[in-house]
Amino acid sequence: MAKIKTSSAKAKGRNLQKKVAEMISKVTCIPAGKDLDIESRGMGQTGRDVILRGRAKELFCFHGIECKACESLNIWAALKQAEEHGGKPILFFKRNRSETYVAMKADDFFELYALVVKEMENGNETQRN
Repeated sequence: MAKIKTSSAKAKGRNLQKKVAEMISKVTCIPAGKDLDIESRGMGQTGRDVILRGRAKELFCFHGIECKACESLNIWAALKQAEEHGGKPILFFKRNRSETYVAMKADDFFELYALVVKEMENGNETQRN
């Protein structure tokens, strides 16, 4: 199998970072882009792959954002990288022609799911009244 060019690998990573920034933008209703509250970090820079500022940082509880677009992923190394960013870590990953997936701590997942269940129960309670 031919090795992917560095420029192609960086483009794949950049595209995933932008996609994740757009997804966060969609759920928070906060615009994403250069120098905005949701920004995809430039390639070659250290730190979180998606930078959150202001209201976006308040609304999106995962601040240790790591994005990996590759065919072979060492998930433990990628999760460690996300954890080193500080805050709640989250890993977005994909490979060619695949969906984007998420890895996070189980405790964080169930904390979010409990909020969903509570919201659903509150909605059902409102409908009964």
